[in-house]
Amino acid sequence: MSHAPWRATAAATAAFLASCTSDLPTLSPTTGASSSSALAPAAGKVQVCHRPSRGGRIIEVGAASLAAHLAHGDYLAGPFWSSDSQRVAFQSNREGDLGIFWQRGDGTDQPTRLTKPEPGTTHAPESWSPDGQHLLFRVTKESSGSSVSVWVFSMKDKTTVRFDAVESTTPTNATFSPDGRWVAYNVIGGSASGATGLFVQPFPATGAKYEISGRAAIHPLWAADGKDLIFALPGQALSVPVTTQPAFAIGNPVIWMRGGLSTIGPTAARQWDMMPDGRVLGIATAASATARELRVVLNWTEELKTRVPKS
Repeated sequence: MSHAPWRATAAATAAFLASCTSDLPTLSPTTGASSSSALAPAAGKVQVCHRPSRGGRIIEVGAASLAAHLAHGDYLAGPFWSSDSQRVAFQSNREGDLGIFWQRGDGTDQPTRLTKPEPGTTHAPESWSPDGQHLLFRVTKESSGSSVSVWVFSMKDKTTVRFDAVESTTPTNATFSPDGRWVAYNVIGGSASGATGLFVQPFPATGAKYEISGRAAIHPLWAADGKDLIFALPGQALSVPVTTQPAFAIGNPVIWMRGGLSTIGPTAARQWDMMPDGRVLGIATAASATARELRVVLNWTEELKTRVPKS
């Protein structure tokens, strides 16, 4: 039996990796306050696009080294890696409005515009499809308070279409499943129906909609194999088993983590991401200066066999 401690320290802005097999490395808080971080999904090494207050940075987590600056000096929201880990999509005000741009992760080119919002609206990226052909993004109407809808940008023909009639008063945190066939998102009191909860729909949308949680659940995140959907509630994160064949179905939710990860609330985008091997990148909370510890027990069934008398 082995134990791997996980600690949340007072460094509230420190990005970290939580692993079941080793102590977590921590990025120095001097890299700047961050409101979001995202993993490069196909990179040979772990790279993080870390968003300080202005501009973006690519950081190699293992060495906590600064590799590249992105959109230096711009307002930045996102960021989201393309599926091949070559480019990062983000919201920027570099041309006056708040549209979506993308740029090479190594910082060797200039940001290129992907979407141009209509007057009175803003665009922010939410998730790339695994094949890199579609980008989910949210459109916020400033004139109507906080009306947020989900749209899809096509890389092939550079067009945008609305994703069903999804509407919320807060960011939807829409995210593609690992196979690209499903989209999970959260809704907080959309004016169209007043619904609140976490939902999954097929992609492309067919009109079918499956409720995962009727509570104010936020920040959905698919497990790498697509068999679980993780989401946040106040003070904890839950995991729900998901099956899609022969029909879509969910199991009973279980507690995935209590505390430790900063979720901020429904008005902010998700601040944590998952590696293919299940390790988590996030921002450690700092409820107190006292370190907290979660011990993960591995191979517990082997020890159980040694303690239970054989019949």
